[in-house]
Amino acid sequence: MKSRIFGIKYCGGCNPGYDRLELIDSIKTGLGEQIQWTSFEDSRADKVLIICGCSTQCAEVEHIPQEKRVWIHTPDFDRSSLKE
Repeated sequence: MKSRIFGIKYCGGCNPGYDRLELIDSIKTGLGEQIQWTSFEDSRADKVLIICGCSTQCAEVEHIPQEKRVWIHTPDFDRSSLKE
């Protein structure tokens, strides 16, 4: 099976109530080797995970095609949604 390529984009980081690096480590561990990780700016990315610590969604995403965007809101994030 061909691995998928995911990029990561973070919001402004105003919510100190969660550790966004810990969240990403958890996602990476859960998805295992089926995903290759890259920068959100990499045009090869199949999807870009946009990590948001609150509902403001302040991450600048205008340059990311809408069909590649996967919004992740903490703390209500369900990792199973990424396996689709």
